[in-house]
Amino acid sequence: MAGYAYLNNKTSSTAPVFGDSIKGLPSFATLKYWVVPVGLKYSLFMSQFSISGLAGINFHMLSRANLVANVIEQTGVKSTEVVPIQGVKKSYISTLLSVSLGYSVSPSLQLQIAPIGSIGLSSINQDTPASTKRSGIGIQAGVAFSF
Repeated sequence: MAGYAYLNNKTSSTAPVFGDSIKGLPSFATLKYWVVPVGLKYSLFMSQFSISGLAGINFHMLSRANLVANVIEQTGVKSTEVVPIQGVKKSYISTLLSVSLGYSVSPSLQLQIAPIGSIGLSSINQDTPASTKRSGIGIQAGVAFSF
């Protein structure tokens, strides 16, 4: 995870001091982005089959960054706190590469499958000594309509 979050000790009557600790339970960090892809696609058609290459850039805009932390308080009671993750940029850029294969069912309908990859070009961190560049691979499938 990139960024950091601070937990409040709301239920304790004494303020924590350096070296104090709390028991942590599984917690979940969420970073959600809106992604706008911009790219160029080139296709070759061979009877009912096609092969296409796609190259471009993804623009990622942060829509939510939070941490759901589960801890056990000094009293033994489970506590859940949702806090914002800080130190994450509001946007970043990544590459977009894909090769797709298609099969034409009819002149206006085509089934497609494509492995797709993305490599981060800019860091998602801000004001931190660490640099996290997100990368990923996946597969997409779909139906293409021609009008």
